[in-house]
Amino acid sequence: MSMALVSLNGFVDAIFAGRYVSADALAGVAVSMPLLAVNSAFTSFISAGASNVLSKAIGSKDHVVTGNLFGLVLIYSILAGLLLILFIAFSQFASLLGMTQEKAASKKARGEEEVTQKKVLGAII
Repeated sequence: MSMALVSLNGFVDAIFAGRYVSADALAGVAVSMPLLAVNSAFTSFISAGASNVLSKAIGSKDHVVTGNLFGLVLIYSILAGLLLILFIAFSQFASLLGMTQEKAASKKARGEEEVTQKKVLGAII
């Protein structure tokens, strides 16, 4: 269910960005889709483990664990999101996904606007 909602989110983002914002925004959405999938995988990983621990704690009536679990899951989720933002901001993820200087130069030669990492990051955020 969660994967369907994540896919639907990306689909709606692409429609909105393509129709109402700009081609750069649509490129940002397209580049961000693999990162969104990685984020969804981490979220599923954290929630699956937390639900297992939570069900055991509820069954054994361990209120200390159930009380602390929410805070831990929240901290792990925030850390995963921050790590993803740091990866986007300080890495050359656009080149990992196939955007090279030659492609950017050929787009500029054809008169198209250059899609830079800062523009893609701005479209993602």
